[in-house]
Amino acid sequence: YRVVAGEGTRLVLENGAKILSYSAFNFLGSEENPIIISSRGQSGQGIVIMKAKDTSIIRHTIFDGLSSPNQGGWELTGAVTLYESALVMSDSQFINNRSEDALNIVRSKFALENLVFRNILADGFDSDFSNGTIKNSSFLKCGNDGLDVSGSKVQVERVLFDQIGDKALSVGEKSRVSIKKLIARNSRIAVASKDHSEVIIEEAEIEGSQIGFAVFQKKPEFGPASIRVEKLKMSNLKTTFIVEEGSRLLIDGILAL
Repeated sequence: YRVVAGEGTRLVLENGAKILSYSAFNFLGSEENPIIISSRGQSGQGIVIMKAKDTSIIRHTIFDGLSSPNQGGWELTGAVTLYESALVMSDSQFINNRSEDALNIVRSKFALENLVFRNILADGFDSDFSNGTIKNSSFLKCGNDGLDVSGSKVQVERVLFDQIGDKALSVGEKSRVSIKKLIARNSRIAVASKDHSEVIIEEAEIEGSQIGFAVFQKKPEFGPASIRVEKLKMSNLKTTFIVEEGSRLLIDGILAL
């Protein structure tokens, strides 16, 4: 089966309602008439797509005020979660989120473009053991991390982070992330690479952060990490970088010590 919704569809989740699907979504809104999935009075939960055989396609869809699905002793971290389910998503928004992750993709392939994460309680997007791309997307006012990557390979192009409570970009558990054009403003840490992860940034602008770059090992089962950044512009940073012994930070070809 496929779960299909068209332009102007409105779904209101209330009284603990959630959506659990083992089939892919075709949610195709338009710029003039987006699909809106919201929670009434903060009483609704979220959406889970689990082990769908086909790729979900979501366009021009707004996820407003959703929280983590839970029932009978189990609870997920993502308001919208895809587990072993491929996703192509564009021109969509996650706003007023009330869960640990606004979007959590686990063991899946994904292609995300023109997304906005705004007014998020904790993390914006969390990629766990997944492979994919993120393009032309913004993370605005996230309480914890903007983009959190674990055990994944992700290619990023043109992302903006602003007002991030912890790390704008957090990369861990042997992940590989390559970035073309990163802008990070007003975060506690702009970019963190840890636990045998590698981050490569071709162009970056970082301002108003407490720490620009943090490179370290957190978990004993992994090793040191690395960051390589080119064409870096920085302003109004309390600390440019923190690099643990054994980890590496290269800024415009110069090893940071």
